[in-house]
Amino acid sequence: MTRPSPPHLGLPGFAPYRIAAHLECFLVVCLLGLAVQGCHKMENQPLSTMAFASPDPTPSLTPASAPLPEGEKAPVVRGTLRLEIPAVGTLRARQITNIGPQVTGRVEAVLVDVGDRVRAGQELVRIDPTFFNIELDQRKAEVENAKVALANAELNYNRMKALWEVPQEQSPSIPQKLYDDAKAQYNAALAQLKVAEAALRYCEKRVRETVIRAPYDGIITKRYVHPGEMVTSMPVSRLLEIQEIQTLELEFSLPQTMLSQVHEGTPVEFSVEGIPDASGSAAIAIVYPDIDEVTRSFRCRVYLDNPEGKYRPGLLAQVRVCIQEIHGALIVPRAALNQKGEEWRVTVLKDNVPEIRAVQVGLVTENQVEILQGLAEHEVVLVPKTAS
Repeated sequence: MTRPSPPHLGLPGFAPYRIAAHLECFLVVCLLGLAVQGCHKMENQPLSTMAFASPDPTPSLTPASAPLPEGEKAPVVRGTLRLEIPAVGTLRARQITNIGPQVTGRVEAVLVDVGDRVRAGQELVRIDPTFFNIELDQRKAEVENAKVALANAELNYNRMKALWEVPQEQSPSIPQKLYDDAKAQYNAALAQLKVAEAALRYCEKRVRETVIRAPYDGIITKRYVHPGEMVTSMPVSRLLEIQEIQTLELEFSLPQTMLSQVHEGTPVEFSVEGIPDASGSAAIAIVYPDIDEVTRSFRCRVYLDNPEGKYRPGLLAQVRVCIQEIHGALIVPRAALNQKGEEWRVTVLKDNVPEIRAVQVGLVTENQVEILQGLAEHEVVLVPKTAS
């Protein structure tokens, strides 16, 4: 039995089975071309953009402890906690004296200048003593004359006294008037001698006052005269200004709300900028009773020893007045605390693992906090890193 021939496609010279074979070859070539082009594209594609199938993906690992937040570690310590109130004070000399003459005359010499440190009794200014010495010689002569007059009056009085004062059974050899006159002359001569001696002492004092001396240990801060100038005692001419700086006064003001917490003996710390090691501690010596009506503040005074002259009058000082002090307090940095509602919390590092813990706080200062409950000494808290 013969196989029937396929239907004729109407193409001369081509049998139908040959056309099918050619179509199959064409399709194979196209598929191979597409495969080669796809491989070329994958070869140039980054590995990160290529997707791979994972039949059994590995699960992610969780670390044994959470990572530590950024910040610093601070141990919990015991110490003294002070609540301090800041203030600004001014250093002042304990004594300021404008030195003037007690006699009128011409300045002979000025022995010191501004900035010189002087001792009590040291010569500062000399006034020409010529006229005062002449007057002194006159007063000395008057004293000698008074002494001679007194000696004659005393001799005459003793003579009259011997003639007048006789036993009762005898009569005086002289009348009473002579005795009374002799006694009066003696008393007058005695008084005249006292006047002359007083005038001599006054003149000697004026001679001494031609040399002006320092009234106390201090430093010369101003000079007003030069040699050759005339100065007067009335009105008083200014010669020099001297300030006592062995002890300085530090005065500052506090608000009236602190009046009940500050008293004599309250400890004070101070520091002065611009001077090396210019810090120290003292105690309030005077709390002024009056209140400034404009600023509603009161003044306090502290005395500072200044034997080496390190501090100077007029300097500005930063003052911290301690109004509360707790010894043996459990202390952490204030920055370690954070508040959630009414609860205070800290982050404690226990075996290098952060743990948030609620605490009870006591005294709170600018940089430190007293912990009453929730922490123990030598534990470590985390201080969050502040944004710069």
